[in-house]
Amino acid sequence: PIPELSLVTLLQNAVNSFGMSVCTIYEGETLTYQEIDQLSDRIARYLVSIGLKKGERVGILLPNTPAFVISYYGILKAGGVVMALNPGYRPQEIQALAEESGVRVMILPEAVYPKIKALQAETELDNFVVVGDAKSPIEQGDLAWDVLMEQFDNNRPIDVKIGPEDPAVFQYSGGTTGSPKCAVGLHRNLVANVHQFDQWLVNTETGKETVLVAIPAYHVYGMVLGVNLAIKLGARMVLIPNPMDLDRLLAAIQDYQASIFPGVPNP
Repeated sequence: PIPELSLVTLLQNAVNSFGMSVCTIYEGETLTYQEIDQLSDRIARYLVSIGLKKGERVGILLPNTPAFVISYYGILKAGGVVMALNPGYRPQEIQALAEESGVRVMILPEAVYPKIKALQAETELDNFVVVGDAKSPIEQGDLAWDVLMEQFDNNRPIDVKIGPEDPAVFQYSGGTTGSPKCAVGLHRNLVANVHQFDQWLVNTETGKETVLVAIPAYHVYGMVLGVNLAIKLGARMVLIPNPMDLDRLLAAIQDYQASIFPGVPNP
């Protein structure tokens, strides 16, 4: 049986059961389920404050980091639709997808902020959230990640109703048969996929697993079987931003005793 619930409720269920347990591990630093919940609330409050309407798209242009997980659930809590993009895309590729999807907000690394900001006049992009040390000047209307986290650290309620039939993601294909094509994933679609894989992985124990998330979370495979499955299981999520760094990958397996590793076969 597949429950009729949203990804927001999926996270809340995990927080209720495993609030003080480790959720993410990144470069030796950890965040608990409760901390991920609270930090994603701040993203949601920010998006509501700038007038994001339910169903509007918010881009995430980040590798596998805690900021990706926090942004992902914050967008969903605000009623937004996640549009996760490959950080390796060139500006013109991002522009084409932004124009087609009508993405309003982009959460991105400081290193690419100036190049992507230059696309604003050609797209519907209104606001940027800049992750990392602010070496480039942040223009008016945009926010540095740390500033956002400080400004929206309050208890203001996020009064947005999210249901299973609401769209959760705009997921673009890799474009192997031409230009990338967009598939719309509803909350119930992703929740169903998570529950299906939870049944398929017969030897897992809720609250006791460690998922090695090296496959990119911007890809639907990494998003479902890495991030969302880990949340469903109340698992530790070991985030690897560069899956080609084999030394770091092997060290993470050894250090954290990963029990689940979503990956792809080497052709």
